[in-house]
Amino acid sequence: YQAVADRVTALAVAHVTGNYTAPEGEEAASGGGAAAQRLALAERGQLLEQLASARNAAAKARQMSQRVDLNLQIQQLQRQLQDIQTRLTA
Repeated sequence: YQAVADRVTALAVAHVTGNYTAPEGEEAASGGGAAAQRLALAERGQLLEQLASARNAAAKARQMSQRVDLNLQIQQLQRQLQDIQTRLTA
C-alpha cells in the first residue's frame, strides 16, 4: 500500500515540476522521500492560497502604502514557492 501512496505522491510532484520520478530502492522502502514531498506539497498549497488572498487584497487596496506592503508580501510568498519548487525538483 505504501508503494502506491508513494507513486501517487510522485505523480503529484510531477504535476508541479513536470518531471515524474518513481520511487525506487531504499527510498521506496523507507517512504522518507515521499513523506517530505507530501509535506512540501501541502505547504505549497497553503502558500498558493495565501498568494491568491494577497493578490486580491492588493487589487482592492486603495492606498499606495497598503499596495506596497501587499506587493512585498506577494514577493516573499513567491520566493517561498520557488524554494518549495526547488526542493521538489531535487
